[in-house]
Amino acid sequence: MNETIQEKARRGKQFEVELKSEWEKKQPGLVETQKSTQWNGKNGRIDIFVDDGDLMLVVEAKSTNWEKVRRKRIKEYARRHLRQLFRYADGVMHESRKKGDCLDVCVGISYPLEPSDPFIREELRRVFDEFGASLSFEKENG
Repeated sequence: MNETIQEKARRGKQFEVELKSEWEKKQPGLVETQKSTQWNGKNGRIDIFVDDGDLMLVVEAKSTNWEKVRRKRIKEYARRHLRQLFRYADGVMHESRKKGDCLDVCVGISYPLEPSDPFIREELRRVFDEFGASLSFEKENG
């Protein structure tokens, strides 16, 4: 059975809420959620943002089920996610510089479930390494 757009959106929102809750428990007072940003005329909303004064962290929650993505589309989808993430990072760096701060920014994307297919895992790791971004899965598959 194919998942409807509403079901995908509901699953995505549920994962985002759960991930934010975990981050807020582990980093009370440091985590900002739903942070708005803008870069090159595009508005965005960062899922998880941490600024500890020395380092900024931008994390996106994506509920993509990589097992359902065609192999030839994996790089394309991952790169699309990463371009969005780096637009957000560019926006917060620009804001930081305007305030006179020059903080380092780390970026990453968290997915709910690690793909069981070794090809998919390796392909994702290669793309994320190419961009210098962190890749995490909340649960191992299997």
